[in-house]
Amino acid sequence: LKSSSSSSSSRATTPSSKDDNKQRQEQRRRRRGEMTTTFATKESSSAVEEDLPSAFLNEAIRAEPKAYPPNRSYQQTVKKAFVVSGFGLHSGEDEIVRVCPAYANEGRYFVRVSDDSIEKETGEDEDGGALSDAQVNKLLLERARAMLSNDPNDRKEILRNQSILKREDKEKIDSPGDFLRNQGSETRVQANLANLAKGLQISSVLNAPGTDEAAVTKPEHLLSALEALGVDNCRIEIGGTGELPILDGGAGHWAHEICKAGVTPARDANDKGGEKVPKKQYKPREPVIVRDKDAFIMFTPQDQSKISYGIDLTYKSTAIGKQWFSWTPLEDAKYDVVIAPARTFGTIQDYMAFYRHDIIKGGTASCSLIANGTEFLNPPMRNGWENECARHKVLDLIGDMSLFAEPGMAGVPIGHVLCHKASHELHAEFMRQLAATERDVVDTEVWVTEDQILKEEEEFRAIWN
Repeated sequence: LKSSSSSSSSRATTPSSKDDNKQRQEQRRRRRGEMTTTFATKESSSAVEEDLPSAFLNEAIRAEPKAYPPNRSYQQTVKKAFVVSGFGLHSGEDEIVRVCPAYANEGRYFVRVSDDSIEKETGEDEDGGALSDAQVNKLLLERARAMLSNDPNDRKEILRNQSILKREDKEKIDSPGDFLRNQGSETRVQANLANLAKGLQISSVLNAPGTDEAAVTKPEHLLSALEALGVDNCRIEIGGTGELPILDGGAGHWAHEICKAGVTPARDANDKGGEKVPKKQYKPREPVIVRDKDAFIMFTPQDQSKISYGIDLTYKSTAIGKQWFSWTPLEDAKYDVVIAPARTFGTIQDYMAFYRHDIIKGGTASCSLIANGTEFLNPPMRNGWENECARHKVLDLIGDMSLFAEPGMAGVPIGHVLCHKASHELHAEFMRQLAATERDVVDTEVWVTEDQILKEEEEFRAIWN
């Protein structure tokens, strides 16, 4: 699954560029370190030790809302570009990605770029971008102080200052045109079925248009978060080898960055009036079933989206064993709560085989749930979920089904998708079969409404008043 890359020569180290490459590597390590530690930077930790008990700050971090974006009946894109870097699971190298806004009806697409173009254009100060981790730390620290203060006036002043900072940041919006400097010469890899490679193993792969050459590896976790959080159009710039970093092993990190950047209506590039562009969704009319031995995926027409997934790895590990998870977006808890944190998983025997055959070269024990016979080598399950593995399969399926979308549409179809022991390759075959059936184009489902978000924010604010 290791991607071939036309830009690999840009990563070669020459005597004249050795110092520059070393500096870039250090910048990526620093950025990756800041992101993987989320809010706990050294500076903020020392401030907490001097001024506050750490337990209070941890409580404030857990309580701080992430401004989850409501889904809309119209197309959306990210409000601000953001950069993420980390190890590639398959490459074992530092990978860097920038997610940028796009115009309506452009859909989600990837562009291979050099590391330099992302790092130079992004810079170190992130002016005009999302709140930096240092800013978030400051907000959380002030909120914790407000919680501990016995003076009501202090509390009100602190919360007022936070509100001003958040409002100023909220008003900043990046333009899609800011990221199209080399539009004429670039090759866009649309996130669609036409570019999905065949013979998939443990990850999805997108080929360069009209070729069998792998251009993008491991996109399913990011695509899953974009699909679920209602980002229908975005430009995704990828440096490195063309692989998306594994990060936390799920989609939690991607969801956090999307929430932090914010979501905004995607406007038509040719419409100066800024009219909102409607978003649609497929509603297939007929049942579909695909099988591979005892594995299968079945679609049944229904009036709302529902995903159910069962796995059975008892023959490999009773620690994983049989698991089941079902999610109805219109009825159940939000994606970032019940699905995004779920990690990829496997047995120690599988991972050893993947390493021997160079299928996997990177990652850490924290990004994957690893089973060995009757126990896990790195417990506990996240959030105490006994079905974390089944939840991760739903995460993967949402990412793969995002490829079913036409530009500006939802990818997950309206109806019930039921899976058992399926793989990425079976996901792909299922979507190809589904695309060949008769289907209606209808107004999109709104999984999370603005009223739901406002209610949650009011409940949170009530805690601090």
